[in-house]
Amino acid sequence: MREAAARPIVAVALVCAIVFGVPLRAAPARTVSVLAVWRIPAPLAPDSGVQSVEAGIIAVNFLGPELLALARHPGAKATVAVDPVFVNALEHEAAGQSALGTLASGQIGANDLRAAQLLDVLSSDVVPDADIASTPVGKRYLADASAARLSLMGDTAARFSQVDDIDFAAGAVLVSLASNGGATKYATLLHKNALTGQDLTTLSSAFAHACAEVLSMARKAAANGELEIAALPANEPIMPLIINAAGRRTTSPFTVDVAGSADVAAAIDEGLRMARSLAPEQGAAGLLSPSGAYNDETAVILQARHAAYGIFSERVVKANAGASAEAVSDVHAAAFRAYLLETSKADKLPVLFCSDATSNALDSQPPSAPATAMADRLQAAVSLALSAAPAQEPAVMVLCLNGTGAVLRRADRALVLDDLSATMSAGRSIRAATPKAFMNEHRPTSETYGYAPGSDVGGFDLWMGSANQASLWNALNDARKAAGGDSAVANPAVRDALLRAESGVWYLALAIPQPRYLLDRYLADFRALIAEIYRGAGKTVPSNVAPVQLETPQPVGVPGT
Repeated sequence: MREAAARPIVAVALVCAIVFGVPLRAAPARTVSVLAVWRIPAPLAPDSGVQSVEAGIIAVNFLGPELLALARHPGAKATVAVDPVFVNALEHEAAGQSALGTLASGQIGANDLRAAQLLDVLSSDVVPDADIASTPVGKRYLADASAARLSLMGDTAARFSQVDDIDFAAGAVLVSLASNGGATKYATLLHKNALTGQDLTTLSSAFAHACAEVLSMARKAAANGELEIAALPANEPIMPLIINAAGRRTTSPFTVDVAGSADVAAAIDEGLRMARSLAPEQGAAGLLSPSGAYNDETAVILQARHAAYGIFSERVVKANAGASAEAVSDVHAAAFRAYLLETSKADKLPVLFCSDATSNALDSQPPSAPATAMADRLQAAVSLALSAAPAQEPAVMVLCLNGTGAVLRRADRALVLDDLSATMSAGRSIRAATPKAFMNEHRPTSETYGYAPGSDVGGFDLWMGSANQASLWNALNDARKAAGGDSAVANPAVRDALLRAESGVWYLALAIPQPRYLLDRYLADFRALIAEIYRGAGKTVPSNVAPVQLETPQPVGVPGT
């Protein structure tokens, strides 16, 4: 009877809608709040002057185009999680304090270690657009960049003279400026057959100005809400390993417990201070954990340092799935909601989890893929997120993207970033947001009580899983103890080298396949930092720091011999 009585009402409503144009109320379309978090790490170059150049290259070739894309698309928003070492280096470059001026004045010779570092930086992260690549300087830069890689590998036929170093550095800076909006201004220089020290001086000044503009744009975008500044801990230590070896027993193979909670707190403090200095109006900053690494002690330290939130890997949650269907379903939805993580009986830390699979799919677009591929992948991922996210909660997707990854090395990166911003601001199934804005609007209600330690690769063997890695960890542990243990990080003569030696990059270098010359370089740089810790503490440097056994390539046999 109820069904029969309802039919006339429905019929009347349909007639009204058709005849009088009265709209029927449809169910509101669901949207996903997409939080695009770009990670910008510390420069890898050992020399501070070269670090400034490296930061400038990333700022001009990635951060600047990203900020311009946001400005072109009202409604688009992004977050940059920036290492404080990067910001410090970029500020020095913006003030004209970098190795470019030193090279231009002739103070860096061909045999200077800084010359090799400049070759490394400038041959890795500069990709000219098609128009610039076809100019004399563009062609010469591309040829010399390949030669620079050979020179760094020890190929004496590709050796660079001081004149070559100046021409190559000037060419790299010119290509960067011209590929990012300065083509007309530098048209004359682009057609020179050789760039001189005077040219490099001129370009160095222009490069510093461009970096200052990027910093100004970032502060303005943060002030108007287009950009959120999040923190990375200084030099990106894998925090659970520094704190307590991620809770592993020291009897486990290759486990070294540095017990460096004080150092992690200092690295977090540096990151949070940097974020506050760039965007004072945003208040307390959140922090992206390097490699999404988590353990309960990391969360407690973040809470104690007054981080606004923490972002970790969704694999942390997936590793804790229960046996029931409901538990599995809940775990798969973890990347689509915000949580309140209990860090003590009285305190809860807001946390989000990166959608690792989607982030990796967006990050790994090959250079041959069309400029729209990144945004297309995002749109497809959002459709999947809507089906997985709990219907009763606002859906969110956190993308943890690499600002120094594949997108930086695409000649059409400006188009890629522009298309991504356009898609995020289109207002259909996607709603662009930032972590703080989302959690201010949708206060997390899902509470949780901690997870087993984990990262975006699962466990921690990638950084602490071999005898060679244990040798590095032991060297760090011994140096830290010699410098005073927990008090070492408070010593200005020790602090910088200690925090840099705790970066995850050194331990990762021994776990991934790469050329022997790169491994040798990483080991030399790591050992130099360990030696600096001892010297800063007024102690004698051990004679054999971090010994490792690297495989020696076997000679290839010739059939019949």
